[in-house]
Amino acid sequence: MLCFIGISNLIFSQINYNKSTWTIKGNATSLFDIFTFPTVQLSIEKILTNHLSLSSEAGYQFYDFRRTDTTFLDPKGFKVNFECRYYFYKLFNTRISKNSAKLYTGLRPFYRQNQYTASIPYQTKFDPVNWKDDDFGVKNNSYGLYYIFGFQQSLSDRLLFDFHGGVGVIKRTIKNIELQYNKDSGDILGGTDLIQFFETFHLNESSGLWGSFLFGIRIGYRL
Repeated sequence: MLCFIGISNLIFSQINYNKSTWTIKGNATSLFDIFTFPTVQLSIEKILTNHLSLSSEAGYQFYDFRRTDTTFLDPKGFKVNFECRYYFYKLFNTRISKNSAKLYTGLRPFYRQNQYTASIPYQTKFDPVNWKDDDFGVKNNSYGLYYIFGFQQSLSDRLLFDFHGGVGVIKRTIKNIELQYNKDSGDILGGTDLIQFFETFHLNESSGLWGSFLFGIRIGYRL
């Protein structure tokens, strides 16, 4: 009997149950974010129950993809967000990894701030033939709330991937510096309607409440 108990304890000790409630994640998609600005971004998640977790994330901008002839503002910025997440469905379970693959949903309030130099082509009503290139500074302060949904997959006892998307609202406040383009004076942006739409995001006229979406991939490590 004692021999049987000893063998059972030995077998059980070889099974690694990772009961850590903390996970550090690196945001892979934030490194190449062309819709806002690229950041090196890390988050930490705390598991509260089998279904509920809280996390915080922060990122800083070290580089920019934009190139202009004149620089009015050097590119820099940061992002922060908090997330309340509910894991509501386990795709499969094993004895070793009880949380191997799960779906989740949640809410993510966020704030981001950055500055950079942008450039737009435009024509004036006094010269409808020649195009001008206008370099100017942009300061952007934005905050809002996302409803998120995603899928988290464990690759090992500690390593995991986190795929997520979301929709929400964002309040943007844009301030321009040394802007020559003036829509009220009859100036016309260059490019197609779609290009003009994205160019307006650099302008103070795009300040206000907007719909927004996101997509991201995180790589996590359980502590």
